Amino acid sequence: MKSYVCGRCGQRTAPNSTYCPRDHWTIFVEPRVDASRAGAAVAALEMPRGLGGLFERRRLEKQRAHIEHELQKLLDKRIEEWEKRLEAEPHNPEIHKHLGIYTLLNRHFERANAHLQQAHQLNAFDYETHVNLAYVQVRRGQYGPALELLQSARNLWPDNPLVIFDLMLVALQMRRAELVLEMARTLAALWQNNP
Repeated sequence: MKSYVCGRCGQRTAPNSTYCPRDHWTIFVEPRVDASRAGAAVAALEMPRGLGGLFERRRLEKQRAHIEHELQKLLDKRIEEWEKRLEAEPHNPEIHKHLGIYTLLNRHFERANAHLQQAHQLNAFDYETHVNLAYVQVRRGQYGPALELLQSARNLWPDNPLVIFDLMLVALQMRRAELVLEMARTLAALWQNNP
């Protein structure tokens, strides 16, 4: 059982978990055990303290903001490229699917829904479109249509673990215990049959 130490507050996580209940921080380090010192702490982790720690935190936050800005620019560039391709081929389901995914990543759920709906109408036999469209509907608070879409995808692809897992998650959010248990058993059977 592996546990981690939060890179921000130094608190240990639960076994096999990367969740820090205090800071929700995502940078984790494995604790180092110092066996040379008797009675030493389990984790020999140096945390910056005082003014130095504040400056280090500010530097990391600035670096993170820079990376997010660069990723946003890259995402906007990709959306522009796919929109140009859409002008040339307005009835291509792959273009609508990619535009839906990129606008979903950009948190424009209405645009993502429109593009993924169009991709679904043009090609109803693509499981990625089903799953992404269901995710967008869940983010928009439309759990019923998302459940129906994933159940129809389950009928088309009965052994697809992504479809089964997403169906289980939506059923869990809708408090449908029987469906959650059925999907969990199906996933367990798939896992045992495909080691």
